[in-house]
Amino acid sequence: EEKAKEEEKAPKEEKKVLVFRDELKRDTPQGAVKGLVDATKDRDYEKAAKFLDLKYIPYNQVPAELARELKVVFDQKLWIDIDNVNNTLEGSSDDSLPENQELIGVIHSDQTSYDIILQKDLVNDIPIWRISPKTVRDIPKMYDQFGHGVLGKFLPPVLLEITIFKITAGEWISLIIIFIFSLIVSIILTKLIIFILKIFKVKRTLNFFNALLWPIRWLFVLIIGRNLFKIVAYSVEAKSIIKITTIPIIITAWLLFNLIDYLFDIWSSNQRKQGKRDVIVFYGLFKKALKLLIIFVGATIWLDNLGFKVTTIIAGLGVGGIAVALAAQKSIEDILGAMTLLGARPVEIGDFVKFGDKVGTIEDISLRLTKVRTLDRTVVNIPNSIFATLQLENYTRRDKIRFHPKIHLCYETTPDQLQCILEGIRKILSSHPKIMEEPLRVRFVKFGTYSLECDILAYVDTKIYSNFLEIAEELNFSIMNAIEAAGAQLAIPAQNIYTQAKNSV
Repeated sequence: EEKAKEEEKAPKEEKKVLVFRDELKRDTPQGAVKGLVDATKDRDYEKAAKFLDLKYIPYNQVPAELARELKVVFDQKLWIDIDNVNNTLEGSSDDSLPENQELIGVIHSDQTSYDIILQKDLVNDIPIWRISPKTVRDIPKMYDQFGHGVLGKFLPPVLLEITIFKITAGEWISLIIIFIFSLIVSIILTKLIIFILKIFKVKRTLNFFNALLWPIRWLFVLIIGRNLFKIVAYSVEAKSIIKITTIPIIITAWLLFNLIDYLFDIWSSNQRKQGKRDVIVFYGLFKKALKLLIIFVGATIWLDNLGFKVTTIIAGLGVGGIAVALAAQKSIEDILGAMTLLGARPVEIGDFVKFGDKVGTIEDISLRLTKVRTLDRTVVNIPNSIFATLQLENYTRRDKIRFHPKIHLCYETTPDQLQCILEGIRKILSSHPKIMEEPLRVRFVKFGTYSLECDILAYVDTKIYSNFLEIAEELNFSIMNAIEAAGAQLAIPAQNIYTQAKNSV
C-alpha cells in the first residue's frame, strides 16, 4: 500500500520541463527579453536585431543600429526585471492585449508614452516572440527623445559602449567633469561671499559663515551638480547614483554639527566670562545629545530610503532602550543629578560648602560624580544622585559674615562697670570701618550659672573668611582692653561649694 501511494505521488512531483524549439529561445516572452538583453550587453547588435520584428521598417534603416538604439533607450528609461516577465509559451492572459501580444514595460515622456510590446508570430512553423512592429517603428522617435543627448554629440561612440559597473565610460567622465566644475564654482561663490562680508565688516555673520564654510560649499556642489545633471541624458543606473540620498543626508548632518559647535562655543565663552565654568559641562552634555539625535534621525531617513521598515526598527530600539535604561538606572540617576546641580546651581566649582556633616571646596561636577576637597585635603567623590539630595550650605555665597561672641563676666562686676563695658564695646564696633551699621547689638542678656552673660551681634562687611578672622581678632583684643579698662574680669567656668562645719560635742 505504501508503494502504491508513492507511485501516485510521483507524477505530481514531476516538474514541467520547457523545451525550446527556437535556437534563440524566443519561444516565451521571458526567453525573448533575456536573449535581447544578453545580446545588447555583449554589443552583438546583429544578433539582437533578430529579436525585433522588422517586417515594416523602411529599407534605409539598419537593423543592428535599431537594436543599439533600443538598448540605449532601455538603459535611459526602462528597467526590466526579467524574472517578472511571463515564461510560458502562451504569454499572459490577464491583460487587455490580444493573445499574441505581451506588454513588458511603458516609457513615459512629457508629450506621450510608448508601450514596449512583444508579439508572437510563426517563423518556420515555430511560434516565437519578438519586439512588435509598432514598437520597432517607434525606436527612432524614442532614441531622439531619450538617447544619449549631449553625451552622444560630444563623446566618441566607443565611450558610450564601454561600461564600468553598468555605467558607460562617457557617463563616468561627465559625472567627474560636472563634479569638478561644481566644486570650483562652489569655492568661487563662497570666497565671493566672504569678500563681500569683509567689505561690509559684518564680523558676526563672517564668523558664522566661516564656521559653516565647508558644509555650505558641499551643499552648493550638490545643488549646482544636480541642476547640471538634468541637462545630460543619463542611463537608469547612472540616475540611481545621482538620486542617492546618502550624500545629502551626510552634508545636512555635517552642517548641523558645525552649527551646534558654533553656537555652543559662543555660549561657553559667555559662561566663562561670567565665571560659570561648571555650566559648560551641562552644555557639553546637551551638545552630545543633540548630535546623537541628528545621527539617529539621519540614519532613520537613510534606512527608510533604502526600503527598510523604519517603524519596526524603532520599535526594536524602544524595547532595547528599556532594557538598557533598567541596566543603567544608577548612571541615569547620576546624570539627572548632574543636570539638577548644573541647572538649579545650588553650588558651583570653587564654592566652600557644608554637605551632610562634612565641609569642603567643590573641585569638579562631572556627569556622574561631584568632587569635594575637604579641610584635611582629602578628596570626597559623591555620586550626583546622592549629592543633589543632600542639604547644602554654601558659605561662599555669603554677602557678609556674622560676628557673634558671648562674653562671660565675673559676678564681682558692678553695674557701673558692666554699663561702662557695654558702652565701650558699642563704640568699638560702631567706629570700625568694616562693621556694618545694622544690625548692631551689645546687650547684657542674663545671669548665668557662673557669670554675667553679654551677647554681641554685628556683621563684618567681607565675603572672605580669612579677612573676617583678621578683623575678628582685632575686635576681640579691643573688647579685652575695654573690660580691663573698666576694672572687670572675664569669668572662669567654676563652681563654688560652701560647707558648714558641725559643732563637736
